[in-house]
Amino acid sequence: MEVLKLYYYYQGISPIEIRLEPSFRGKRADIDFVISEGRRYRMGSVEFKGNRAFSSSELYRRLKSRTGGPYVPKQFSEDIDRLQNFYWDNGFDDAAISYELSPGEEKSLLITVSEKERKKMGELIIIGASAAQRGLLNKLFPLRRGEPFSRNRVEAFRSEIEDSAIFSDVRLEKFAKDNGVIDMLVKVTPDRGRLYGFGIGWEERRGPRGTVEYQEKNLFNSISSVAATLQLGVNERRGILGIDTPYFFRNKVTSSFKVWEENESYPSYSFNRWGLGLSLVKKFSDKLYMLGSAKWYRTTLTDLAIPVFGVDQLHKPFDTTALSLSFVNEGRNDPFNPQTGHFLNAELKLGLPVFEKDYTFLKLFWNYQKHYPFLREGTFSVSVKNGIGFGDMSISERFFAGGSHSFRGTRNDRLGPINLDTIDPEGEPEGGNILLLFNFEATLPSLFIPMKNLYYSFFADVGNVFAKSSDLNLKKMERALGFGLKYRTPLGPIRLEFAFNLRKAAEQNFLIQIGIGNVY
Repeated sequence: MEVLKLYYYYQGISPIEIRLEPSFRGKRADIDFVISEGRRYRMGSVEFKGNRAFSSSELYRRLKSRTGGPYVPKQFSEDIDRLQNFYWDNGFDDAAISYELSPGEEKSLLITVSEKERKKMGELIIIGASAAQRGLLNKLFPLRRGEPFSRNRVEAFRSEIEDSAIFSDVRLEKFAKDNGVIDMLVKVTPDRGRLYGFGIGWEERRGPRGTVEYQEKNLFNSISSVAATLQLGVNERRGILGIDTPYFFRNKVTSSFKVWEENESYPSYSFNRWGLGLSLVKKFSDKLYMLGSAKWYRTTLTDLAIPVFGVDQLHKPFDTTALSLSFVNEGRNDPFNPQTGHFLNAELKLGLPVFEKDYTFLKLFWNYQKHYPFLREGTFSVSVKNGIGFGDMSISERFFAGGSHSFRGTRNDRLGPINLDTIDPEGEPEGGNILLLFNFEATLPSLFIPMKNLYYSFFADVGNVFAKSSDLNLKKMERALGFGLKYRTPLGPIRLEFAFNLRKAAEQNFLIQIGIGNVY
């Protein structure tokens, strides 16, 4: 009914009344739409008065309302705003638009323009900024001396600077001079805030950890901020020093230069690594952005539970020079507890032989998920993860899966190739160059336990990890079914799940998984 009402509205018909009259035949219902139509209003003549700088035909082209077409109040109001903004964008800062509309079904429109004097941009005066900040403001300011003054472009500049987080206060003032010249005063207060953070967390493959962070904005009166992070955990330690700026060489590209050192332990291996890298992020919208990075890092395997092969050597460091390009499209209504929408993340990583110890590889990983409303307040989610690797890939670069974060029918990292030539009689995972994984999950609100944010979940996981591309075989995909409880928190759900691996020869056919966050 709402769609029908909108259709009539944009045909210029008002008022409109629509009601439904159902007639029932057993379990079927025939629906009649009973429509009471009002009068049809049309645009008649459109005339302009007072316009000297622009012809009437040029102004008429900027209207969506057309002579002989339907009169739509909302569209007409947008036309008047569009004309007003057109004059403001072309130097007529004091211009005013008014109109007279005749009564009746055939609307005659007279638009009166009070243009007044055309303004030009004069001097840009910046107060409160350092030399580096002044250079950025000069580059970003949209108007140059002698150009027509544009109120809208100045307001867009104000919004961009306020959103950059470089300044804690931004003030813009106009000063009118003779001969229609406007000088702009930009007064800013740089944000010299210092932030301290501390957190305790838990990650499934790495266990508990604590994090301490320090950040200082506009370091040395620049437009960059510095951040230092220290993470300590049972199976990892990491220190990161980074310099971030929202404008890379004064272009609207967020950049981050980082130096880091880390140590991590996994079921099959442990390593030390240090490196440095530069990342650039270009946002096309709030939901769409691309990330490019160039990194160099040196890795030393300190423990390897499986036999040495390929580029992996114990206590012998090897270097990686890698270029990465990532694409992210965030279309979920909530990234932590999505109920509708989609998400796509794709990363291409290329290892290049730049230095003597470097090795070459190509790695592609992408993840897509889609969420649908399901029954009452429920959600049905589908996700696919796919990774493909070629070349000399260290065990620290290969794909692993298994556990409550990916495939719930196995323990952590134990989906795929298991090397039995180890001390542990069950063997150790060795990862692979091919990953293909599907997750299907239905989430329903709890009926028997009346608790807010408590949900039931029913899931099916299908996938596997293969040692190399020639081993990919859809018939060897493992399958798991299960159910569980999910308690939603603002940072994602806490999950208790019971999974059944359907492969008869599986290490375990029944597992209890505890997870934080979504499997997808």
